[in-house]
Order: sequence, then structure tokens, then C-alpha cells
Amino acid sequence: MPTWLMSLRFFVNCFRQGAMRAKTAEHCSSVLEACKGAGSVRNANVEVAYGTLLMNYSVALREAGLAKVGDAYAVALESCTALMRQPLTDATACYRVACAAGTLISDCPEGVAMAKAGGMAAAAQGMG
Repeated sequence: MPTWLMSLRFFVNCFRQGAMRAKTAEHCSSVLEACKGAGSVRNANVEVAYGTLLMNYSVALREAGLAKVGDAYAVALESCTALMRQPLTDATACYRVACAAGTLISDCPEGVAMAKAGGMAAAAQGMG
């Protein structure tokens, strides 16, 4: 658990500095793929850190332009949906993953279609 927390916080903190933010955003797919296992860790701090990472990536993807819906966007949506399906123990984590998902799909018909196909609505309803 401490390794997950440190790893997630490292990537979250990369979004604070401009050059690191760009570099981290550039590797969105690989970072989120590597961090998927954190979604199954039942620890409030890990859940919040993972939710924050998803929120940071959703903002970065939105800033990059949702017209470029591609692999990174799909991985971010899948990651949000997968985390929503978990029994989260922290309300802040629930809020952050919901914000990340909403940021990704707002004003993006293609994203809404991908979210529907991936079962995001059912996952969100299960969050309580």
C-alpha cells in the first residue's frame, strides 16, 4: 500500500510544474495503465490519490482538446469506470472520480457514447 500511495502521489505532483505536466500528460495511457492496480486497493489515501490522478488527466485531456479523442482518452474513461465499480471507502475519492468522468464526457458526444458502451452509468449509480 505505501508503494501505491507514493507512486500515485508522484504522478499527481507532476501536474504542479508546467514542464512536468506536459511530459506526464504526454504519457497518459502508459501511466494510467500502470496505475490501474491501485483501483483495487481499499485504502482511503490511495483511493483519493488515484481519483486525483484521474481528475488531473481528465483536465489535461480536456485542455488538449476533446476533438483528439484517442487512446489516452479511452484509457482515462476506462479507468474512471473501473474505479467507480469499486466499493470506495472515501467520499473525496468518489467525488474526484465523478468529477474526472464528468470532465471527460461533458460537451463530447463521442465520449458520452464511449462511456455508455463501457457501462459508466451503471458504475456511477453503484457508487451510492
